[in-house]
Amino acid sequence: MASRTYQDKLRLIKNLLVLLFSFYLERNIPKFFFSWIKKP
Repeated sequence: MASRTYQDKLRLIKNLLVLLFSFYLERNIPKFFFSWIKKP
């Protein structure tokens, strides 16, 4: 049972990290993309 709860916590943490990373990318990729496009 303890190992199962540990895996559940690990999965929850991984999901949270993925959500934070995707949110960060959604906010920042357009800036980098447009600044890269504007370069001559």
